[in-house]
Order: sequence, then C-alpha cells, then structure tokens
Amino acid sequence: MSDLRTNPAAAAQAIEEAAALYRQGKLDAAEKICARVLRARPGWFDALHLLGLIKLQAGKAAAALGFLESALKLNPGAPLVMSNLGMTLAALNRDAEALAILDKALALLPAQVEAITNRGNVLLKLNRPAEALAAFEQAMAIEPRFL
Repeated sequence: MSDLRTNPAAAAQAIEEAAALYRQGKLDAAEKICARVLRARPGWFDALHLLGLIKLQAGKAAAALGFLESALKLNPGAPLVMSNLGMTLAALNRDAEALAILDKALALLPAQVEAITNRGNVLLKLNRPAEALAAFEQAMAIEPRFL
C-alpha cells in the first residue's frame, strides 16, 4: 500500500476498504485500517466517522462519541455524522441531546431517511409514540424499502 502520510488517495482507498469490511460485519479488520489511517493522518474525516460507526456497532457508544464529535468538528455541516451522533447520544441515554442533533441534521438535509428514522427511534425512547409514528411514516414515504 502507498504511504498514507504522503498519498491522500491511498488513505481514501484504505477507508473504502474499511467501509466494505464494516458492511460485511468485519468490525475488527475495519477498525485496524481506520486506526492505521488516523496514525498517518490524524484529522482524516472519513476515518473518524467510520471509526465512530464501528465503535457504536460494537456497543462502545462512549468511544464512538469521541470519534463522531471529532469528525463533526472537522465538518460541522455533515448531516450523516449528525445522524450517527444522534444515535450514539441515544445509546448513552442522552435523548434530549440526540433529538436536538437529529433535528439539526434534518434542517440541513430534510429527506435524509436515516436521520428521520433515528429521530423516530429517539422519540419512542422519549415516550412520544405519535411523533415517532409520524417520523416513520415520513421515512417510508421517502424510501418505502428502508424500514
């Protein structure tokens, strides 16, 4: 593999490989690649975001929080990171904060099905079933096969 420090394309390719491993459920292998990229390029947005997702998927929400917050500091207008941060906050029982960040994500990208669905899940946790149902119906109207 090309030197990750000097070749941004190599870092991007490594993260694509890590994302493929993540989608296959190979979290440990994906995490190792992300860690290698971050050692070479500490502020690499995609590596921080993906590592946050990996940690969240592995049930390590506290660790995920740090990576996702770091990614969001690099790109404060990233609705997908906001959506994933919302689910991380919800996993940490910080539901009001989760709802606020999900609302912010949807203000930037109103038709983001993942954020709408995540918002519905948080609303269920907050015992607001009518609002949750409306969110799920909105998500289904945009992408019927998503749920």
